[in-house]
Parts: sequence; structure tokens; C-alpha cells
Amino acid sequence: MLDFKGSSPASVKAALKLLWNRQLAVAAILGTAGAFLLTGDARTSWLGGMVWAVLDAAIVFGCTWYSAKHPPLARRLVAVMRVTRLALAVILVFGMLRLRLTVAPLLLGFILLHIIFIFNLLNFTRRKNQKDIRRP
Repeated sequence: MLDFKGSSPASVKAALKLLWNRQLAVAAILGTAGAFLLTGDARTSWLGGMVWAVLDAAIVFGCTWYSAKHPPLARRLVAVMRVTRLALAVILVFGMLRLRLTVAPLLLGFILLHIIFIFNLLNFTRRKNQKDIRRP
């Protein structure tokens, strides 16, 4: 989805910084809303889901930035990113279960923030491709 071929490192950094700032703003808004609306274990799990989603986005952006700087390592970085994201998911879910907290708000917060992340990426790439075949 993010294609930076032929782009300068400065433009790649500016694009990733814009996406990162948008993602952090949405995470702060959703995290605050959930903290006010939820109580007890659900609040802790919701905030854990927000932290998990932000860490996951940081891993994605970090690997994207590093692979843009070092293109020959891009395939290896995708594998490392996949394993790191999976390990983070397992650690957080089992950590929540070990603390006897509810996991549903954790997963709901993570999924909601990632849906917004996908919309954010679609919005970002749509402006770049003005003559997209899929759009009328």
C-alpha cells in the first residue's frame, strides 16, 4: 500500500511522520473516550488495547522507514516485523489473561484503532493517485 520507490528519504520521513501523528491523535481521542466511558477491568483492558495498537503501528512505521533507507533488506524486514507483531500480541493477550483482566476490550480497542489506521492509509494513498482505475 505504501510505495516509496523513487522518493527521497526526506519525503518518506515526512509522509510517515504525518501518518504517525494522525494515528497518535486518534489513539489519544479513543483512549480518552474509553477511559471516561468504561470502568474497572474494562478500562484497563481498553487502554492496554490502545497501547498495543500504538506499539504495533510503531513497529510497522519503523520497519517501513528502515526498509525505505535499506531496500535490499526489505523482504527480511517484513518477516521480522511479522514475528515481532505476533510476539507482541501473544505477550499482551497472555499478560492480560494472567492478570485476570477481560480481554474483549483489549481486542476491541486494538481492532478499532487498526480499522481507523487502514482508513488513514487509504486516505493517504488516495490523494497520491488521482487517476485511480477503481474510482469513477
